[in-house]
Amino acid sequence: MKITNITIDVIERTAPSVLVQDERANLGGTTRQGVLRVYTSDGLEGHAFIGDQGADSSQRMLTIINTLKPIMVDRDWSDREWLWNQLPEMSGHGSPIEPSWAPLDVALWDIAGKAAGQPIHKLLGTARTEIPVYATYPPRHSNPEGFVEEALQLKSNGFNAYKIHPGPLSARDAATTVEKVREAVGNEMQLMLDRNHGYTFREALYVG
Repeated sequence: MKITNITIDVIERTAPSVLVQDERANLGGTTRQGVLRVYTSDGLEGHAFIGDQGADSSQRMLTIINTLKPIMVDRDWSDREWLWNQLPEMSGHGSPIEPSWAPLDVALWDIAGKAAGQPIHKLLGTARTEIPVYATYPPRHSNPEGFVEEALQLKSNGFNAYKIHPGPLSARDAATTVEKVREAVGNEMQLMLDRNHGYTFREALYVG
């Protein structure tokens, strides 16, 4: 039940800019992400994805290999809580280590599920067997009419919930977009709006 090795398959990809500014800067461009692999003496292999849609994950991956891997190799893969309790000491006075630890925790749960022959939700105590879904896209329309057409297409495909990403639209145009989409799809479709942290306080009040 020992961890024998930890590797990362690095993926470099280029995504088109979605013209949204948030605390991660403009979303899109070239990023480095990864697929984490944790190997065990049992022959099991745990996997997790490293990264998100907009941020480069090079530093996270370096922290995993240089800081966390030496601590974890040769330990029992089920020692998740022991490893969690080491985070404050490992973080010290530098950058938080949690963003690097999180994918490792996922990979260890993946191993636990494979060892038990059960999905992870069973190990955690299943609360539900189904979840609602909604449709969404990155910002790709410059006017309300584009979102109306998109919403109608999604509704015809059977979706009953739609998240609007207004992207570079002004707060006023975003509010108009929601009004026009609601008028087009009726009250049976749930609508959401996600500006990716891009509003000022007053803009958020206006849209709300």
